[in-house]
Amino acid sequence: MRSVIPVSDKMIAFSVVYHPHVTGEASPPIHAFGALKVTRIGKKEAQFELFNHAFRSRYEDVDAIAAMQSLVDPSTNVIGFGGPLGPHHVRHMIAGSSTDINPALPMLAGKAHAAAWLLHCRRSALVEVADAYGIPLADQHASLTQQARRSIDQAQVIWLSWLYSTASANERRYLSASFQAWLTLERVRPVPF
Repeated sequence: MRSVIPVSDKMIAFSVVYHPHVTGEASPPIHAFGALKVTRIGKKEAQFELFNHAFRSRYEDVDAIAAMQSLVDPSTNVIGFGGPLGPHHVRHMIAGSSTDINPALPMLAGKAHAAAWLLHCRRSALVEVADAYGIPLADQHASLTQQARRSIDQAQVIWLSWLYSTASANERRYLSASFQAWLTLERVRPVPF
């Protein structure tokens, strides 16, 4: 039986896209990120905002992390995708100072936040959620440009997967209905890049 976690008033899900690793680099530089910021309005509604940033240079990690940190405040719960751990959806809370958060949530180093969560599941589980909501995801072998463009879509799917693996039935119903209404309006807007 899954444990129910109350959904906080402020959440943000991140999807971070890295440049391919180059020998001699400590870690691959950030190419882009997508984020979905969710702010609850009462018990039954939420406001949603998308953020998508790409970085031209391989040496803009400081800018990338600063841009992500600007979206997080001490009352925000942060959610990232930690990849597969086992055969089922698993999520776990991580401490703000944990080194486990890199590379899924690199912006948390030295940044105050309410809680941080890593969602662990197979990619096929994310694809299943994406298909249910009609959200396109970049293929695992897509170009960096395509991955950057679709990082906002992946952030949405990460949040939805987290919502369905943690929230109570009522919260899932209200917040997913609010998300679907927002998504319908969002689909008529042009892609920013």
